[in-house]
Amino acid sequence: MRCTAKKTFESIASSQNQLLVQVKANQKALLAQITAFTKTGVPLSIHTSKTRGRNRTETRVVCVHDPLEALSNGPWAGLIKAVIVVERLVWIRDPATSLLKRRSETAFYAASCLMEAQICAAAIRNHWQIENSNHHVRDVTFEEDKSRIRRRPLIMARLRSFALNILRYNGAQNIARERHTNSLNPLNMFNYRGLSSEN
Repeated sequence: MRCTAKKTFESIASSQNQLLVQVKANQKALLAQITAFTKTGVPLSIHTSKTRGRNRTETRVVCVHDPLEALSNGPWAGLIKAVIVVERLVWIRDPATSLLKRRSETAFYAASCLMEAQICAAAIRNHWQIENSNHHVRDVTFEEDKSRIRRRPLIMARLRSFALNILRYNGAQNIARERHTNSLNPLNMFNYRGLSSEN
């Protein structure tokens, strides 16, 4: 969901699939166009949701815009069919002082098809669940970003995926703790289901 290259949209259009991506600062011209357009444009649909938990309250407002006129003359004409604006307002309570800290963020997305705001909100939310449950674990627990392996790095990436999948398959909730347990007693790994045909 992070790549906003024009060729990605063209490839998706030719394969008759759909794409929803976040527009970031590396696409300066497109981001500027979208930002200016959504400030004055009237959204086609709006979806608001509120979640509470872990000393925080988050309100998300998702607005879907039709960028037909704004992008009709540029290189993105016919490729981007919807622009989605996600505004997040988060109140975080400090348990020690009970004081609230306010944090707000606005993110912009582009889609290759026009969808209702509720559907867009669910798709974006589900993406971050994958990000938190998979990529975050790989980056933090397995320290994938710090890896200095330069020769055939995909082999190590596959081994990390294999290890993570085995741990998840065996019901591990805390991957860091499970790794620590196995480092203290490597024989513990042989008790996992899925490592041999016998279990």
